[in-house]
Amino acid sequence: MMTTCSDEMKTAIAKPVLVQLAGALLCAAVSFALTLVLARVFGPARFGHYVAVLNLAAVALIFQEGGWPAWLYRESAQPNCLPHQSSALACGHVLVATSGLTALCLLLQAPSTWVAACLCMGAVAAMNMVSARMRGAGLFTQEAVWQSTGRVLSAVAILAFVALSAAPDIAGVFIVWGIGLAAVLAWGGRAWIGWPRWPWTDGWSVLARNYRKLWPFVVMAATGAWLVKGDMVLLGLDWGPSLPAQDVSMYAACTRLTEAALLVFAPFTNVLFRQLNQLHAAQDAAALSRYGLRSMALALCLGAWGVGCAVGLGGAVMAWLFGPSFAAAGALLPWVACMLPLTMANLVVAQWLTALGCERVLSVWMLLAAGVLSVCLPWWAAEGSVHGAALAAAAAQGVLLCLSCGSLARARQIPRLLN
Repeated sequence: MMTTCSDEMKTAIAKPVLVQLAGALLCAAVSFALTLVLARVFGPARFGHYVAVLNLAAVALIFQEGGWPAWLYRESAQPNCLPHQSSALACGHVLVATSGLTALCLLLQAPSTWVAACLCMGAVAAMNMVSARMRGAGLFTQEAVWQSTGRVLSAVAILAFVALSAAPDIAGVFIVWGIGLAAVLAWGGRAWIGWPRWPWTDGWSVLARNYRKLWPFVVMAATGAWLVKGDMVLLGLDWGPSLPAQDVSMYAACTRLTEAALLVFAPFTNVLFRQLNQLHAAQDAAALSRYGLRSMALALCLGAWGVGCAVGLGGAVMAWLFGPSFAAAGALLPWVACMLPLTMANLVVAQWLTALGCERVLSVWMLLAAGVLSVCLPWWAAEGSVHGAALAAAAAQGVLLCLSCGSLARARQIPRLLN
């Protein structure tokens, strides 16, 4: 019986993972190629600033999404759901949050780059809402095509802007990025986006009733983004003794590689959540534990392999990809990559705990880990430059993994793994 269940799960997850992986590889390849172009266009002097703004925008994106993608994914995967009603609430949240953040930037007289990034992330949030509904419906092939189309079209728009501008600025990159995504949404997203009715009285009442269920997803999404991208944001804020702009740019180039690795790994966790959720609904605790353990072991092995590649090939890879001016980043790459095994394992454990309904305690652990990063990185960067920043990022992921595994043990998952 257990063998049959395991075989069925392997069959159920294999094709969606391959499809999602193909889409993620295409998106990663396009994004990485675009990063290489922008690194050469902006140079070591401005590339670090671009990455810092991009990471800050990614953190703002979490509040623009408001936890709705994860909510829509889980709700759409359940029987007798009303995803269109939730999609209307999600759309209303994106509109309000994006408008509010943009108005705040204008009120504070923030740089135009920040305003452009906020507007661009609003389009990204809408794209992710559509993706969540497609995944919940099990349409993984259609979702991969959807995200790939958005990534390719927006990249073409950015490359055209860079090619036609004598001196392209960072704000312009975000503007044309958002325009490309808006075109994709207008073309193929209307059937998946539920626009809120005006006046939005029904929306506010439903939102209020579900707030207690929604807030852990907001915290998890915000802290998850901060744990991956907060290092560059903190380095960009220049707390403590000022770090040379060139060192920050070298660190930024290394993070592009680690984030590309996480992007390629993400399809596995996207499909994994649906399978874990179904095992939990079927009350098959043994299969759930076995599936989770094997997935976590795979994540650790892949991450360790990435660190080994960084140690052996870092110098050659950085010089080849980013140009001779970034050759010195090769020695830094293994330091930045040391967070990969921990982060990949955390991605699996997060899906595992969410499937068990433990998202509240997980959100608390992620918040504590984000606090570790926020406190340790400025301190360790002041003592050990960008190498200290890399260790702080890894330490935060390690804290999260230890706390999350403790929660699995309390949920009686770890004992089952040992039997």
